[in-house]
Amino acid sequence: MKLDGVLKETEELFVKVLNDTSIPKSIRFELISSNEMKDVGKVAKANEILKYMTDVDIVVLLNENIFDKMDDNQKKMIIEELLAQVYWDSNSGKIKLIKPDVNTFSLLIKKYGIDFYLGVKDCIASALNELDSTQG
Repeated sequence: MKLDGVLKETEELFVKVLNDTSIPKSIRFELISSNEMKDVGKVAKANEILKYMTDVDIVVLLNENIFDKMDDNQKKMIIEELLAQVYWDSNSGKIKLIKPDVNTFSLLIKKYGIDFYLGVKDCIASALNELDSTQG
């Protein structure tokens, strides 16, 4: 996989979006272009060797060939989506990568809409909580 630095505009947008999050400023990111990826972006925790050598905690890979075809709002959303995976556990003092909370088929979202989908998920969660409380 060929890696490269990102465009200055991409770096500036990333920093702007990152600064608008609640991610602690002590977490260090490295933004790298990887135009051979089959997706627009990927987030990975730096391994111990990389962290030791560079003091980087999180590596964000972006396929700028795809990213550059997006408008500014789409680019911002992609960066927010990538950063949403980064979770600082203040109790343990560790960085964790978390999975998205929506995992379904796009055809269902198109058919029913995201609000309906989330309402169904809330209904399921409430029913499970109710069952747990009556069985516990």
